[in-house]
Amino acid sequence: SGSSGPDPSICNDGHAHDSSATTPSTFIEGTFYMNKTELINAVADKADISKADAGRAVDAFFEVVGKALKKKDKVSLVGFGTFLVRERASRTGRNPKTGATIK
Repeated sequence: SGSSGPDPSICNDGHAHDSSATTPSTFIEGTFYMNKTELINAVADKADISKADAGRAVDAFFEVVGKALKKKDKVSLVGFGTFLVRERASRTGRNPKTGATIK
């Protein structure tokens, strides 16, 4: 039977994702999206720990990375990725509800 798109169990970096996992993550246009609850559930399943323990671990990770980024440090996890803060020029946007210009 013909498939109508990329295999959702393979994300854009070529890593396989367990399609039997309990997380309803989304694969859109080559990007694998997961919210915090889905991440906690996946960590709990993969590490065979409680969701509460996984939640504390995920929160601790975000806290450690967030503190480093607030100090303008760069966090590099070899084999995974790099987190850093970049300054960007401001741009003009629009409020979709009112159409008003916002900066």
